[in-house]
Order: sequence, then C-alpha cells, then structure tokens
Amino acid sequence: MRVLRALVILGIALLLGSGTVHAQGGSANFHIGGGPVLPQGSFNDGFKTGWQGMAGLAFNLKGIPFLIRVDGFYGRNKGDESQVGSDVKTSLLGALLGGQYYLGGRTSSIRPYLLGQVGVTHAELEVGQLDDSEDKFTFAGGAGIMFAAGSLQVFIEGKYLSVLTSGSSTNMIPIVVGLQFSGVKD
Repeated sequence: MRVLRALVILGIALLLGSGTVHAQGGSANFHIGGGPVLPQGSFNDGFKTGWQGMAGLAFNLKGIPFLIRVDGFYGRNKGDESQVGSDVKTSLLGALLGGQYYLGGRTSSIRPYLLGQVGVTHAELEVGQLDDSEDKFTFAGGAGIMFAAGSLQVFIEGKYLSVLTSGSSTNMIPIVVGLQFSGVKD
C-alpha cells in the first residue's frame, strides 16, 4: 500500500512538473530499458545475477543541462543454489525521483551524464511457499552515456542502487541499455 501511495505522489509530481517544464520552454522525454542486475555485498552472498526493467520520464528546462527524472523499475534475482537453495527468489518494484546532469555540450551526439535518485521500493522475498515483503527507502547514484540518433536516443547506464531492507541493505548494480524518445518541445 505504501508503494502505491508513493507512485501516486510521484505521478502528481510528474503532472505538476510537466506544467512547469512546458511553461519554461523545456521538454519531456520518455525512456525505457533493461538489463542485468549485479548483486553487491551481502545480497551477492545469496543471490545470482538477475534482471531489471525500467521506464520513466525526464523533464528539462530550456538551456539547462540538468533533467528532473522519474523512473519505475521491476526486477528479479534467483537464489544461489549453493548458498540459499533453488526455491528462493527476490523481486523489487520501485519508484525513483532525482536528477540527471549532462557533462557534454548540448549539441554533441554523445553525451555522458551523472545520475542521483531517491525513492521507495517494495522488496519481496519468496522462499518456497512463504512470502515476506516490505516497503523501504531507496537511493541510487551512477553514470551513463546517451547517443543521439535523430529524435531517438540510445543510452547505457550503470548505477549503485541500495534498498534499505531490514537486517542489511539490498545493494546492487543494474546495468541498463535503453531508448529515450524525445517529447514535444515549445
């Protein structure tokens, strides 16, 4: 229920933010991607490399190399049979809000960027028929590269994502390859 509330709050923020972006002569972009998730720390002790899908919106103001970015993600990791057994898996459903700062010039066809986000994640652990879940604060930081191809951009990014789950944090590095579709500009 808390994740649903967080998604509703992020949706309202998106609607309000898109009005501000439109009024300032900026644009909104939609992005979608996915790729492997590399478990880190204690999460690496019991789980294999998994996968994650991501979709979101990015808003920028005209003339500023900074984007306001909202992402939703879903991913799964299976348990390492030698550590926790084959019937163990975890799934993460989350929403992140943050910023993306471009390091290159606006007209460059290759643009590196830095990314920082905070949000909430619904973490679910399945062990056979048992199921345990919790909603937890999440933060992420990373970097990526955007490649222009007309009105379409291809991106590759990696970030350190930490879900502050009970006991120890669930830490991972998602590596996302995706597409960004440019929105309507004023």
